[in-house]
Amino acid sequence: MSASSTSRSRGRGNAAVRGLTLGTLIFVTFAGIDNLALVFLVKGPLHGTSTEYGLVAATFGAGMIGASVALSVVAARRPAAFWLIGGVVIGGAGAVLSGLAPDTRPFRIRWGSPW
Repeated sequence: MSASSTSRSRGRGNAAVRGLTLGTLIFVTFAGIDNLALVFLVKGPLHGTSTEYGLVAATFGAGMIGASVALSVVAARRPAAFWLIGGVVIGGAGAVLSGLAPDTRPFRIRWGSPW
């Protein structure tokens, strides 16, 4: 039996591995939907151009790289469960904020924008 099939059979029998795999699959799926929603957010309510969407997408990518670099420096200081749960919570908060973003009226009133 090859090493990869042995690893897969051990993973199927371990409830923690199954739970982490399923949780990651679900989280990444919703994060991908959030990225797709950015197209409609930038083009629709924010009236952005294709260039502005590109900047938003590039900012997302830069944030992912920055977070990976930061975690590589400080990850050993906390247990892995802290980073796993923290990542899901922060990712969920980002998705909620993206969902609330089309309603930009409070920001317009606060900063005095005429729109």
